[in-house]
Amino acid sequence: MTVKTMEITIPTTERTRDWPIELKTLQQHIHTLVTLKETEAPVVSVYLNPQQDPAELRDFTKSRVSVLMNSLSQDHLRHLQRATDRIGRFLSQGIRGKPQGAAIFARAGTRPFFLALQFGVPLPNVITVASHPSVYHLVELKDVYHRYVVVVLNDQGARILEVNVGAVTKNV
Repeated sequence: MTVKTMEITIPTTERTRDWPIELKTLQQHIHTLVTLKETEAPVVSVYLNPQQDPAELRDFTKSRVSVLMNSLSQDHLRHLQRATDRIGRFLSQGIRGKPQGAAIFARAGTRPFFLALQFGVPLPNVITVASHPSVYHLVELKDVYHRYVVVVLNDQGARILEVNVGAVTKNV
């Protein structure tokens, strides 16, 4: 069986942003992920920093996916290939806006699953394959970048900014 590695292309085109993500929405996504029923197919969890050089991201994903492929059974390899193909299709369409972090979860098999999230804060480059999604970095993000307000004062005036999960959500 020949298995391709996941190719990552991050176009720089601008599209309508579907982030910043609200804290409540992030909590709902975390709940969905931790309650995802286990199936015969593993879940691929991908965390990326889209601000990084695309060539470096490609090298990272190729090397990490290669290591993961060597540790899986033939049956899981087939599911891994389908899941990484889905992730690759998503990434080839381009990250929307200019997020600093992206989290993508995919599973093939009899109960396919796909979830892609974007954030205004950086995330580490991590790829895991397991029976359940890896949510550690999402929980850490929720805990570290909870909602807060920033007041900017200068001689010309004042601005109040609401920051939610690392991105400005309101400019009062």
